[in-house]
Amino acid sequence: MKKPLPEEIGVSVTGRGDAVTYGPERKKEPAPEPGLPLLVFGATGRTGRCLVEQALAAGHRVTAFARDTRALPPAHARLRHIQGRVEDASAVEDAVKNHHAVLCALGPTGRKDAEAIARGTENIVAAMQRHQVWRLIYVPFHEQGDGWGPAALFDKLMARFRPRTNTSGWQQRVEVIRESALEWVIVRPTRLTDAAASGRHQVSIDQGKVPLRIARADLAAFMLEQLRSPRYVRKSPVIGG
Repeated sequence: MKKPLPEEIGVSVTGRGDAVTYGPERKKEPAPEPGLPLLVFGATGRTGRCLVEQALAAGHRVTAFARDTRALPPAHARLRHIQGRVEDASAVEDAVKNHHAVLCALGPTGRKDAEAIARGTENIVAAMQRHQVWRLIYVPFHEQGDGWGPAALFDKLMARFRPRTNTSGWQQRVEVIRESALEWVIVRPTRLTDAAASGRHQVSIDQGKVPLRIARADLAAFMLEQLRSPRYVRKSPVIGG
């Protein structure tokens, strides 16, 4: 009997029902994971824009929520714009529907914005629980004396020279998230920079040492990694790069 060439696959069935296969093993390529419907709050900020751009590049379908849609990233086939304010509960409610996860990178430009973000966080958490959108990846902004990682020491020393902000708002936002039923990850970056992505980062959840700064692009990449990973769910990792 002619033996098949290495590139061929031949099957011979004996009287015992055995099958013999010739040729190289052919492995199926794993099917690519489908893109997810994601909602991004703070999409016009520097971190938010990185999130939107990287999410689109990864094949996700993105809804960008912002007060001013003119500042959003350029039009894209998988990008939808929603204009609204996070303190508007009905606007947040409508935006959250039919999404797999929410990424939040809201940052204030003044005291009023900080108060609005505190109310907005309550609205986001409430809407997510009502619509069973369970995964929340949240980046809090630095408040007076409330940094994280080694860079926090400088912030605490300089806090006395800065205008006072509503630090209770930070505690309020954190407690609202932590007491919820959501699969939350509160990502705490060290000092953010606008440098190009390095593709490297270090993470600590137990006050371990991490680099003093991290590029926003690397922070965004880490946040997107948490969409499917259970590793840091209901934890508050500090990240530097």
